[in-house]
Amino acid sequence: MNAHSLLSELAARGATVSASGDRLRLQAADGVVWDDLRPAIQTLKPELLALLQSDPFTPAAVPPADGLQRRGAFIMPTRETLPAYRAHFEAKAKEKKENYEKLQRDQRRDTNLAKR
Repeated sequence: MNAHSLLSELAARGATVSASGDRLRLQAADGVVWDDLRPAIQTLKPELLALLQSDPFTPAAVPPADGLQRRGAFIMPTRETLPAYRAHFEAKAKEKKENYEKLQRDQRRDTNLAKR
């Protein structure tokens, strides 16, 4: 495991890592950083510090496991997951349109039946 893959794993678990001088700051919910990652964090600490200090935006560049980037109040799909999100929302829009058209047909049919 290298520093990038460790940051990816931590991001996938919802943890954030930052450098503060010669110390790592890890913010995570209880139980997120299990004992399986602690040795890797200790072993890769110098690499993590160098990576985080050289590029302060590294944690944001590592997409979380759900494929969404969180930027303030906005949640956006990452470049890799954007086609899947587009396909999902296009399918939802098509389904809504079909349901609306079906509702209109049913209303016209009911109106025609009431006129008889």
